Formats: sequence, structure tokens, C-alpha cells
Amino acid sequence: MNKRGQLGIILGVMYFVTALIVAIIAYPAIKDLLTTAIDPDHLDCDNVSISPSTLATCLAVDLIPFGYFVTVVAVGLGSIAVFGRVGGG
Repeated sequence: MNKRGQLGIILGVMYFVTALIVAIIAYPAIKDLLTTAIDPDHLDCDNVSISPSTLATCLAVDLIPFGYFVTVVAVGLGSIAVFGRVGGG
């Protein structure tokens, strides 16, 4: 591999690490919003007699952190792939 290809991969890894750090820093704020959304004053997800649509909404809210980190990892790996390919001569 030539130096341009190595530089592209290193640049992609740097973008991946930056995106991961930003995601980790932003996660507590997102977690607070999700905790507020599922409390008894709003969605009341702990109630066993809620409607199916509210139950589906509670499930979707519970899956947001997983999707959040999957998206960050996908964007990071994509940046590694793109910059590795663009940087290669």
C-alpha cells in the first residue's frame, strides 16, 4: 500500500474516533431525554395496561440508544472505507 492509501485510512480512523468521542459526550443528554419520555407523567411505560400503540412507542424509545451507537459506528467505518479508497492512488 502506498503512502496516500495509508494516509486515507489514518484520516478515516481519526474521523471515526472523533465521531465516537462526540457520541459518547452527547449520550448523557440523550439518555436524560429518553428517561423523561418514558416516565409516568409522559408515556408511562411501566404501566401494564397501556395501549398497543403506546407500548410500541415505548419499545421504539428503548431502542434509540442502540440505533444511535450503530449509526455512529456505521458512519465511522464508512469514513474509514471512503478515505482509505480516496487516499489510495
